[in-house]
Amino acid sequence: MLILDKILISIIWHPGAPTSLFFEADQFLVFFVTRLIELVFTTLSVNIFILLLVMSIAADSTHKNHLRQAVITAANTTIQPIWTKSVLLTLSNPRLFLSKLNHQLRLPSDHLFSDISAQTALEKSDGNWDRVINPLASRCGTNITKMTAAFNTHIQPSFQACTTRKQSWRSWCSVLTWAAGRNALHLIMPMTLKTLKAMIWDMMSMLATHSVLKNIIDSVQSRHRRFQLEPPLSGPHSYTRFLKTLVTVQGKLQKLSYPIQKYMIHKLLTHKHTSLTEFRNCLATVSSTIGMFRPDTGSSLQSCDVLFNDDAKHGFLKFKGGATINVSHSKSDQIRKGHQIRLGRSKNPNKDLVYQLGLWMDIAKLRPRLGCTKESRKHARCPVCPPLFPKLQFGKSGQLTATANKMSASSFADMIPAALRCIGLNSSGYTGKSAKIGGMSIATEAHVPENIIWLQSGHTRKSSTPARGYIQLTDVSLLYKPFEAFGL
Repeated sequence: MLILDKILISIIWHPGAPTSLFFEADQFLVFFVTRLIELVFTTLSVNIFILLLVMSIAADSTHKNHLRQAVITAANTTIQPIWTKSVLLTLSNPRLFLSKLNHQLRLPSDHLFSDISAQTALEKSDGNWDRVINPLASRCGTNITKMTAAFNTHIQPSFQACTTRKQSWRSWCSVLTWAAGRNALHLIMPMTLKTLKAMIWDMMSMLATHSVLKNIIDSVQSRHRRFQLEPPLSGPHSYTRFLKTLVTVQGKLQKLSYPIQKYMIHKLLTHKHTSLTEFRNCLATVSSTIGMFRPDTGSSLQSCDVLFNDDAKHGFLKFKGGATINVSHSKSDQIRKGHQIRLGRSKNPNKDLVYQLGLWMDIAKLRPRLGCTKESRKHARCPVCPPLFPKLQFGKSGQLTATANKMSASSFADMIPAALRCIGLNSSGYTGKSAKIGGMSIATEAHVPENIIWLQSGHTRKSSTPARGYIQLTDVSLLYKPFEAFGL
């Protein structure tokens, strides 16, 4: 009766219902029946959709459980498996858990279980490689075999960025898990196109998205090339065609990231901060938007990377009060060529980013330290100067103070929506990419030439790379065009 009452109320209060129910009985009857049919079909459609969704999730869960049991059975060991939290069933300890199975199959362990995802000693030095190589070299002596092994351990992995290697290893662990459960461990190194297709089909049945499957394929291709084996997608354009086939079926959902807008920059610069955290978050958001850099670049900046009045010191007096930010390396610049970001002096003193950066350094006690090496080694991390946007912690006095520890890229990205919340804006849909997207979009809308935007952002398309090497601007004022686009 309760459901019937709701249906009747829904019908009577529908906007299309006749206004005079008693004097238009025939019209009302027609409307009543039509509306009742609509409600019934709508309710059935929603229920069917929910039922199909639940059935799909249940089928996926059943599929994973069957694969999990198959992996445990195939391993035939007392070692406990450790499973990761991911879309695909994945072991985080494949070398240990599958060691007995691998021994029985007599497969090459290096090909299957070699993991180079960890940061090497030379990568940890962040450009100061000459300070760490001598202790490593002393362990090898003049032995050719040891020196080759040292090269393979400390240098060879750097053909890919560390983050790329970590993603590749996580995806390869998924491949190992699948192969163990499908009695195919002997078929993955080398892997044929037939095996690749079977694996992708099986993973799609576990509701793996296009991005997950692309990472799987990339890890397979990369591992084959690393061990000089022919990858499954080795023909001309075969990789591109294979991925296009998948994306045609699955689609490619882009995560929504709204751009930081010009009015937001103005509000962030004029906001009255109530804490050191707010001040840091607002400055980090403004700097990364105008500077058009990614969170990983922002988290790596040091206080000595901000060069106040740098152009004025070199004879360009009209830019007195400005600053240059030195970016030693970025995702699109793994060879540490570096690039410089220009920040001009604002017409409105209350919106002067350069002044606020200096004030931030004074309040947080982040000014460059004695013994700074940045002047002579711009490509390397300074061993004595603090991060520009460091982690904060409460000291013994209960006051919030800056530490010498830099933020992770993900923590830096979190500062951007946090800054928007502190000026009363809805941060939903804003991510770490919002700053760079906003900065490049605002500069484009202000008709800043594309090649000038590239010089500010350090981001280039492949077609622009050769030409960019020839660009040496004689008019420094062009480099301030991206800053001027914000109208500060």
